[in-house]
Amino acid sequence: MQHYAAGAAAKDRPNGAPALGGGCKERGQMSESKMLEHDESLNLDNSRNVVLGVYAQPARQSMTQKPHLIKARRKVILTAGAICTPQILQLSGIGQRQLLESLEIPVARDLPGVGMYLADHSLFPVSVKVPIHDSLRHLVAGPFQAAKHVLLFATIGQEWLQSAVDRAIYFKTSHINEETGEIQVDETTLDPHKSENIPDAELLLVPVGTKLDIYPGKSLFIFQVCLN
Repeated sequence: MQHYAAGAAAKDRPNGAPALGGGCKERGQMSESKMLEHDESLNLDNSRNVVLGVYAQPARQSMTQKPHLIKARRKVILTAGAICTPQILQLSGIGQRQLLESLEIPVARDLPGVGMYLADHSLFPVSVKVPIHDSLRHLVAGPFQAAKHVLLFATIGQEWLQSAVDRAIYFKTSHINEETGEIQVDETTLDPHKSENIPDAELLLVPVGTKLDIYPGKSLFIFQVCLN
């Protein structure tokens, strides 16, 4: 069993619009219309303030069939992504009271923050051509390289198959020295308890091309700059 607040944290979208709506069906999760067939998508015990189970229905199942109730022996961990997690909570009656009441959804718990903190995650990829052995392209260049890295990952959990993202660097743009381009690193800027140190950008190093239609057959290394 899990308290209602589980999974309710998210980031704000610019217009403050709630997350309630479609968008989950394409990813194989329950669509809004299917969840609305039952008053809840989570089986709630309001008196004890806990979740007892989850109503689930296969995406390809007939819309006329009722969702199945899956009861929890211990906890319910809701991990349906940044969009679908608040959607499921809201359809279960957990969210901003004004929004839920406007859609005639019974309010189980008034949590205004659910679905109100979702923002666009802008990403700007920069492609650099590199030797084939410095990118994931060399895994498809020959069967021996592919077999080698499958074996390394299966035995020690390392090398290319460990992750498609080689490195992830998070930083605060205001900490960048405009003259040198270096990031200021000291006890003050590294203190995670200070709100002014919360990263607002990230740099992802991806050793494979992401635009195969534009750069077919090229061995590329991608620097992806993301604005949070």
